[in-house]
Amino acid sequence: MLVIKSKNFITSSHLIYENGGYQWASSIPENAIVSDLGVRSLEEIGKIFDQQIEPLVPENYMKSADRLSVAPPWSLYIGNKKFQMMVQDYVAQYERLINTVDESIISAHANISYFIENLEPANYDLSLLLEQHSHIDSHVKPFLEKQVLQKPVYTRNKTRTGRLSVVKGPNVLTMHSSLRKGVKNGYCCDFVSIEPNVLLVSQGREPRVDIYEHMRKELFSKDTSRAKVKIATMAALYGTGRTDKFASKVSDYFNLKKVINELESQVDNDKIINLYGRVINLDGARDKHLLALWLQSSAADAAILGFYNFSKLVSIVPHWIIHDGLIFIYKQNAKKIETLDVGLKYELPIKVEKL
Repeated sequence: MLVIKSKNFITSSHLIYENGGYQWASSIPENAIVSDLGVRSLEEIGKIFDQQIEPLVPENYMKSADRLSVAPPWSLYIGNKKFQMMVQDYVAQYERLINTVDESIISAHANISYFIENLEPANYDLSLLLEQHSHIDSHVKPFLEKQVLQKPVYTRNKTRTGRLSVVKGPNVLTMHSSLRKGVKNGYCCDFVSIEPNVLLVSQGREPRVDIYEHMRKELFSKDTSRAKVKIATMAALYGTGRTDKFASKVSDYFNLKKVINELESQVDNDKIINLYGRVINLDGARDKHLLALWLQSSAADAAILGFYNFSKLVSIVPHWIIHDGLIFIYKQNAKKIETLDVGLKYELPIKVEKL
């Protein structure tokens, strides 16, 4: 569904478009796409599927209102009749999107974006840090006021794989990991070996809580270390050029030749879609580079959809997303969760630890 927020009108209700009809509502559903700028906007959701969406309000009106230092209801500022036509044009773009992309996929991405948008500032105490670090001055203090750290504002479309980038606030993606301990009563929910496990479940196989130890026991001698298996797995999946018996066994374990051939057969106009319908521009990438892009992109969407579902299972306050990790606090008592639903009928293992 598409929501034109109440601030666009002289009303307290939002205009909702769904299934060819309009209705007014006092609240916005979580899986709705909205007309405002930000990760939930139709423009940003459209980019995920390689569709260019024109904004509801043209730039010239935005600039005009900005020069006057006003934020008016657009139906009043532009004129009700003309604004209705703009809404119809905007809805037509939404219709084109849902006619080309499965609505369940769009809904999943709307939930992901809802979760990102509704992260909350963190109570942050510098005295909890075990060590001083140069990142405190650049990553924390500019955004800290009265022991409250601003929330990071993310975009999902800056990288071609859809991995998050911070566009405003503390850049928790590049912050030294030791600074996470400043989050009062903080916990971290991490997916376990998310990219290898996404590859397994995409083949209808069981994910593993410790995939490297499992592979060590199944594929190698008892003298082979877990660390060596992990290195060989990274080499096999991400194409470092390693061709020894370790990488070869890992490649066979994941059926990489078959997977890569199937992915290459799906390339259309130098683009491919990930497991969640996101369009990836390949720029000529093929073979293991293609696999790496597809896998990283699929894992990025899987992780955040999993965190959204985590918030439905446990009463939490989410603060930061750090790729396949979520920094949060419990609102109530902790609840033991070992796997998360990441959509597409997949469950992936997680671990939750105190910071």
